[in-house]
Amino acid sequence: MNETLRSRLLPALALLACGALTAAVAGCVIQTGTFPNSTTGGNNVANNGVNNGTNNGTNNGANNGINNSTNNGTNNGANNGSNNNGTNGYAFVLIEDLSEGDDASAAPGADIDAVCLLIDGEQHCATTVGDFNIGGAANMFIDTAGVIGPPDSECMAQNFTALGGNSAGSYIVLSFADEGFDGVFNSGDEVVVYELGQTLCPDLVDAVDEPTRVSVSASTDLATFVVIGETGVGRNVLQVP
Repeated sequence: MNETLRSRLLPALALLACGALTAAVAGCVIQTGTFPNSTTGGNNVANNGVNNGTNNGTNNGANNGINNSTNNGTNNGANNGSNNNGTNGYAFVLIEDLSEGDDASAAPGADIDAVCLLIDGEQHCATTVGDFNIGGAANMFIDTAGVIGPPDSECMAQNFTALGGNSAGSYIVLSFADEGFDGVFNSGDEVVVYELGQTLCPDLVDAVDEPTRVSVSASTDLATFVVIGETGVGRNVLQVP
């Protein structure tokens, strides 16, 4: 092979060999102006992959953050709405008689003159009986109308309801709506139970503060009531939590 032909073939053979190597091993560089560009192109592809991965990760992270914030806000709002009854308010008060009662008594158990709400210093007394169970075989004060309206017994044997004692499972459910009040009350408001005992009638020597359990709810379903406390000796005002 003459020198002229050799000088023309060798660069071409080298170029072909490097091209084959490039397919198997990255990094073959020939000073011809062609393969360096291909190598750079490969680097660009790799860089693009890294950048795209980084960008996608960033974007996905950002999107996930937005979605999570949105979902958390929605879920928290739903949960708060479900758990916090105070959001929609309460409308009913349940009074349960915890006293022993006496079937032979004419006025067994807790003697309730009235049950009222105290809201911003204004008193709203029960207007409607939603449910009740009055006990006592000899009970002469079973008329639930005795609980309706403001206290008016004047510590006398009149205008009250004797619930009958806990042995009879005695209770009464009351609501408070009238023409000037929608009957809804919330956390921070107070429930006042006017029970004819020593607290309200200190001049009555034989009067006893009979204990009651007080609960609140947005409906008359007994399973939905939430206990807010108990009344008894010297205690007849309870705050709604």
